[in-house]
Amino acid sequence: MRILKGGVGFIFESFWPKLPGFLEEVAASWDQSVRSSCPLERGSMKLKRLARRLQSWGHKAVGNVNSQLGLAREVLHRLEVAQDSRSLSSYEQLWLLQKLKQHCLVLAFLERTVARLRSRLHYLRDGDANTKKFHLQARFRKKRNFISHLENEGRTVTSHEQMQEVLDVFFLQSVGF
Repeated sequence: MRILKGGVGFIFESFWPKLPGFLEEVAASWDQSVRSSCPLERGSMKLKRLARRLQSWGHKAVGNVNSQLGLAREVLHRLEVAQDSRSLSSYEQLWLLQKLKQHCLVLAFLERTVARLRSRLHYLRDGDANTKKFHLQARFRKKRNFISHLENEGRTVTSHEQMQEVLDVFFLQSVGF
């Protein structure tokens, strides 16, 4: 008997914050009221709702990058073939040379970014978690993500406990608890 898992779940794409409309989606989702007296339950419900909303927004805003890139390349190819047999109008040339090629570059960049980000997960999925390369990458990422100090209201804190206090206060104020 084989048990099939459901969908992958929520995956936050790191390029989303750079897209127009991202902050508005986050604000609109977060500002909706939640019925719960427990602050942790409210936070959990807001995060779940935000994940669903961002997933939906991501599909609408970006869609399937691979199919969009394939379609754009096909149109670009057909315009280049037409350019070989006849002279293109100024509008076709402008659209061909500037807009469509720029759109293809953006889509190719997004495709490469998504592939690179998702490839990090394959190390764990493929059972390759104990290799030397994986541990080297993990150490590098840990070193790069290490926070040595925080500055808060003109005061610099370096100890773990002080940084935790500063972050707790900031988080509680920003979430509205």
